[in-house]
Amino acid sequence: MQARDEEQDGGNTAEGKKRTWLRLMALLGLVLCLYGVAHVTGLTELQSLEALQQRVDGTGVWGWFIFAGIFILLHQMHIPGVFFLLAAMWLFGPWEGAMVGGVSAQISLMIHYFVIRGVGGTPLEGVQKQWLKTWVERLHRYPVRAMIMIRLVMVMSPTINIPVVLSGIGFRDYAVGTALGLGLFLVVLAGCFDVLEPWIRNVLQIV
Repeated sequence: MQARDEEQDGGNTAEGKKRTWLRLMALLGLVLCLYGVAHVTGLTELQSLEALQQRVDGTGVWGWFIFAGIFILLHQMHIPGVFFLLAAMWLFGPWEGAMVGGVSAQISLMIHYFVIRGVGGTPLEGVQKQWLKTWVERLHRYPVRAMIMIRLVMVMSPTINIPVVLSGIGFRDYAVGTALGLGLFLVVLAGCFDVLEPWIRNVLQIV
């Protein structure tokens, strides 16, 4: 807590502001670098149901771990996670897929938390812009409830994940809210899988 207060106080000085901007630039550079590596190396080709199926077919329980490894790796490179949640349900069945996808997503989002916090810090804690300050205060007032709603609406989107972590939200609140929100999202998805099949086919590009 003391370290966080010192970081926030330091952010109000000229040197602190410079350090904050350098950390944010480093985070932006890391995000762009990872995204670029995914495309240059051809890893994005794994973002297809056919490619995933080729790698998990006939592998038994090991297919869970193979799928989880691909999911986590590509999500760290900012490839959308919803595709993999749906792919898991299609490949392993709605409920088994929800379990495999849910555990993989939770692990990936926890890694996201530590990487973003470690590189970017918590610059939004001391933000002065009123609308942003209000958002951060509400997030901190009801962190678990806020994380549940974020996961239900935005699921795994880095668009919201990055500012949430930069806001200074505690790891426990982040982890619990993420687990509950993703869990509820996946239960609804698995329970309504047959009804949602046309939409799922469209997302996974199944003819």
